[in-house]
Amino acid sequence: MEIVKTFIISYNSTFDDLPLPETQIWLQDQKFISGIDPFYGALLALAFLFTLLTVLLSFVQLYYIVKYIGNHRIKTNFYFLVFMFPIAAVCNVSGMFIPRAAVFLYAFALVYLSVCLFAAISLLFNIFGGRKQMSDYCMKRNIPISFRITPLCCLSCLPYVPCTERNLQRIEWLVFQTPVLRTIIEVNSVVVFMELGHRSCRWFMLSQVVGIISLVVAFYGCYIMIPLAKVRSSGN
Repeated sequence: MEIVKTFIISYNSTFDDLPLPETQIWLQDQKFISGIDPFYGALLALAFLFTLLTVLLSFVQLYYIVKYIGNHRIKTNFYFLVFMFPIAAVCNVSGMFIPRAAVFLYAFALVYLSVCLFAAISLLFNIFGGRKQMSDYCMKRNIPISFRITPLCCLSCLPYVPCTERNLQRIEWLVFQTPVLRTIIEVNSVVVFMELGHRSCRWFMLSQVVGIISLVVAFYGCYIMIPLAKVRSSGN
């Protein structure tokens, strides 16, 4: 968000961010009840409707998780994943109606997404029974860990490494770093915002760049693990 804004508005310009209004003033200024533009009103209504459907579907999925999954560790991982889309949708829609809380809600949604990535990796381990069991399963069948995954599958310099417990732990840390780093970034962003009173600062652009790189690394770690999980699901 800050990166896009930087390309649109130069920090060296005389433009200042307008103060964010309270929700009541925001709705009154926009004439939300009677005079809102039909196009924007339709978009907000659709956003609210799809968010409501997403929340309802998550409770349906939660019902099947509670009913059909007996392993408590796997069930806990699914709890995080099943609420990923509802929490992201609720945070973003709420930010449209509560401007002052939009930045915090956006940050919370990103932190939760990062936690869900780690929950997905934990789920893969728990399907095998644990990290050690996954390592033993792959080592017995001579299944290596391949770093040549889409879109880097054409890079012959990327290695194949043995599926040892230590290597699996290293990949796990590739994913685990993003919720930790994202939390640190967002806490520092709140401190900087409270000190300066505005977001016209290079820190916010730099933090977003670091956060995106961290998220890409985490996605890469998840994609490395997917072929190993497919081996188990195929019954080999």
